[in-house]
Amino acid sequence: MRVIIRISFLLALLFILLIIHSFYQFAVGPSPEHDVTHFGYVFYATSDIYACSALVNVHRLRHLFHTKYPVYLLASSAVSDTYKERFRDDYNVTVIEHEPPALHAGSSPYYRDVLLKLVSFNLLEWAAQLRRILVLDSDQIILKSLDDVFTCVPSNVEVAAAHAYWLPGEPSATTAMMMVSLSVELWARMNTSLASIAEDMYDMDLINKLFKGELALLPGNYLALNSHWENNEVPAWAQYQPLLPGRLTKNETTSLPVEDVPHIAPEQIRRDDTQNESQEEPTSRSTATSAPNALLAEGGSGAPTMYDPTVIDPLTLIFDNDVYILHFTALGKPWTYTIEGANKLRPQAHPLFTQQFLLWRLAAKQICPVVGMENAEGHTVGGKKGWSGLTDGNVEISQSFLDEL
Repeated sequence: MRVIIRISFLLALLFILLIIHSFYQFAVGPSPEHDVTHFGYVFYATSDIYACSALVNVHRLRHLFHTKYPVYLLASSAVSDTYKERFRDDYNVTVIEHEPPALHAGSSPYYRDVLLKLVSFNLLEWAAQLRRILVLDSDQIILKSLDDVFTCVPSNVEVAAAHAYWLPGEPSATTAMMMVSLSVELWARMNTSLASIAEDMYDMDLINKLFKGELALLPGNYLALNSHWENNEVPAWAQYQPLLPGRLTKNETTSLPVEDVPHIAPEQIRRDDTQNESQEEPTSRSTATSAPNALLAEGGSGAPTMYDPTVIDPLTLIFDNDVYILHFTALGKPWTYTIEGANKLRPQAHPLFTQQFLLWRLAAKQICPVVGMENAEGHTVGGKKGWSGLTDGNVEISQSFLDEL
């Protein structure tokens, strides 16, 4: 009898605990770190050619890296319905139609649409459940999964961005990759700055001025310029150092394995004002002088990786193992030249330089709809004619864009 009473008491206690736990879960809700709807990727497009490039990256996120997070697209009226439907129907992307905020009247018309990406700071208006977003430019290609970035950046950071390591001076951010912790207050700051933007101030200038000294900068490998492969120059953040002739002894190991770059260590924040390179980058327009921003450390000892240049090619290792996003700045965008044309124009470039173009072009040929692109830098995607008489590095461009890779 006593055994039955004890069992009944334990069952009753267990039942009460389950009720308390269920009530707590209902009242508090799921933890943001475990709710996939709280994080999201954001792209923007103001023409079909950039919508095509965004589509290439969305496809990679969905089908190569199998992201668990939703994707959003800010699209201006210049993006065709064909593309908007492709995003919605085939990739379950939430398309938000919005016009770019206006630049100052005296600013360059070349960048007239660039401020649309900053409307992402107001994404709570359309997706109130979001806590953090990763805002990405379209004219680049994602090489590694970015899902971990949402949780690796310290929770108290409002805005983190890729380090514009190619710019001289104090460490500054590029807006080609931004992690934003959404809030009504943050959008109010951004909206005020957009409404009073100065002449010749663009997205990078605004971000580096508005968040001067507040930005957390992601390590250089999170967004690298393709110009390193154009010029055969190893980026400074890679910390590769060739072994000089005579340094190797007989039977000495001549190749040192390069491990994957560690994830961001939130507890490790360092100042760095020397990791810069002089690279020409069309989208690197920032001229604002910002106070030193916190550069999130990559972890590790920081010691240079020694390699034997007769057997190891660091640029290949960097591309294969380290770079998360490759930004197209050198020569032109990947839709501008065929592979043959790029080879003719840059015969001394690293072999991977044109292969990076090919990676994008192969994907775009399979993924992007065939639509008229007369105002999209003179080209079309998947068909239609390009500029009449345009030559591609002494190679006549095909009248059907992307029919020739």
